[in-house]
Amino acid sequence: MEEKIKFSFEINDFQNQKFKIQEFTSKLIGLKEESFTPFKPIVYEKYLNWAKSIEESILKTNGTINKSIFEEIFSYCGHIGEFLEYEPFMVFLKFTTFGIILDDFIFEKINSLNMKLNEKEKLINSLTYYNNKNENIIGFEFWEIINEFQNFTHKKSFERIKNANSLWIKSSIDSRKNSKFPINSSYSFNQYFEKRSSDASGDFILTMSMIGIMDNYIENSILGSKEFQIINYHAKSFFLLINDLYSFNREINDNDLLNYIKILAIQLNSIQMSIDKTIELIIDHYLKFLSSIEIILKLYQNDQTTYQLLKQVFQKANKVLSGIYFAHKRSKRYN
Repeated sequence: MEEKIKFSFEINDFQNQKFKIQEFTSKLIGLKEESFTPFKPIVYEKYLNWAKSIEESILKTNGTINKSIFEEIFSYCGHIGEFLEYEPFMVFLKFTTFGIILDDFIFEKINSLNMKLNEKEKLINSLTYYNNKNENIIGFEFWEIINEFQNFTHKKSFERIKNANSLWIKSSIDSRKNSKFPINSSYSFNQYFEKRSSDASGDFILTMSMIGIMDNYIENSILGSKEFQIINYHAKSFFLLINDLYSFNREINDNDLLNYIKILAIQLNSIQMSIDKTIELIIDHYLKFLSSIEIILKLYQNDQTTYQLLKQVFQKANKVLSGIYFAHKRSKRYN
């Protein structure tokens, strides 16, 4: 008998099931936990002052964002951006803070915000597309932060950062709308990836890895190549699945299927088996990310300029993946 396709997750269907995330760090050969230290006290104090001013003057959340959330974001960014110098790290820290607050406090409630339709549209447009008309102060401030990245990266790489951000904003909002084709329990991982990769991880990893490289950029012909897209696919899949794995506990009572563990749990009728399968996928995507890098580097071994640029970007990308893994594993936000 064919299984009925479901469009929601009901935790009551898995009553009395115990589950645990097994340790698997040793299987992620190449990942190393690192955290910045040299300028931590200076950055921390400056960051908290900035976060408080943003909360009061821009976001107007009236103190509802607990200080511990900012402390968690600071630790999270410390893992992911450990390779950045002081000034670009501050921009990354502000950008990530804004992104997480938008995700948790605005996008999650976008349909219930007490705003007129035209005001809501102005907010969405101001976040998605840069303009200097100051139509909405939240969007204006967000883009002011993004614009700071141009001081630390090549202008063509900066354009990609802007484009990646616009895509993430649009996808994040769209994913919360009632879709004619919602995610359902029959989805394979690739189908789920197609639906979620833009709002959950976007091109964050490789755009982040280009920060600090001022004198060169990756040509569009390389970015669009099959070899590069495979690397990007495995990096984004790793990020998406890590987020799903460590977010599952706090999302367990939500009925949506915006977490691959929920889809697998319905398919396998077991939360533990779905967690184990997700871990297998994480390991597989990470190892394929590494092997795919070796393939593309061999293609450019006779072009030392391109070879060294790609090698530098991929080394940074691996540090970003390391940071993503350990930040999720250590963060109270995800545990």
